[in-house]
Order: sequence, then C-alpha cells, then structure tokens
Amino acid sequence: SSPPTATSSATGTTTVETSPSSLVDSALVEFLPYPNPSTDGTADLSYVVDGSVITGSALRPGTAVQSDATVILRIFTRSNRLLWTHKVQGVRDGRNVYHWDGKDFEGAPLANGLYYYTATLERSGYEVTKKTALFIMK
Repeated sequence: SSPPTATSSATGTTTVETSPSSLVDSALVEFLPYPNPSTDGTADLSYVVDGSVITGSALRPGTAVQSDATVILRIFTRSNRLLWTHKVQGVRDGRNVYHWDGKDFEGAPLANGLYYYTATLERSGYEVTKKTALFIMK
C-alpha cells in the first residue's frame, strides 16, 4: 500500500486515509502524546484501539487482537521529514502506550519545536493515519 500522506495543521487532529475502509478508521479511536508540550523531550505516545471493531466481537481491554492488524507510530518535522518510527506487532484492545525517548533514528535528541506524531493502523491492505501536533519545550 502507499505511504500515508502527512498534511500540515498546527492545531487539532487530522485523519488521512489511504484506502477507504470505515472498519479500519473506526478501530483507531483516540491517540495523544503526553505530556504535550514535552518539557524533558520525551513523551508517552498513547493510542486507543477498539478491537471489537476489528474482530467483530466484544473484547476485554488489554486483550490481544487476533488479526493481521499492526500500528505504526511516527514522528515528523513540520516539513514532513520522518525522524522516528516504531512498528507495534500484536495490537491490543483498549489504551496502548509506548514511551518514546525523544530521539531520532540516529539517537540524537530532538530540539525544541513543533513536531507531528502519527499513529497508523494497518489491517488487510487498508490503513488509516491519525495525526496531531507534539511540542518539545525543554
């Protein structure tokens, strides 16, 4: 599938869908970086997956979603240059949190400024990306 298109927006959350699928879109419910702004350069990147949408049956929060679904977390610059990515295998129902150390691919800490955090849910050839601003102010 084609890579997600990153659009610029200084406020709010942008949804970018590369393949039409209301099923995948509704499975990625919410996502937030915390704290925002980050005062130490690190952040907990959280996202909520509604596994019942993927599996078709109710799941207890924290239950592994038995499907081909994956989540990809990314950090971009304001000019949409990819700085960091992490692929999550074994998607879990409910709130998921990944602690990001605030460093790029080469291990260098990011400078103060505005960045974008995206979470992409992929399943069966469909994907949906949710995007929000992440501020670093050390």
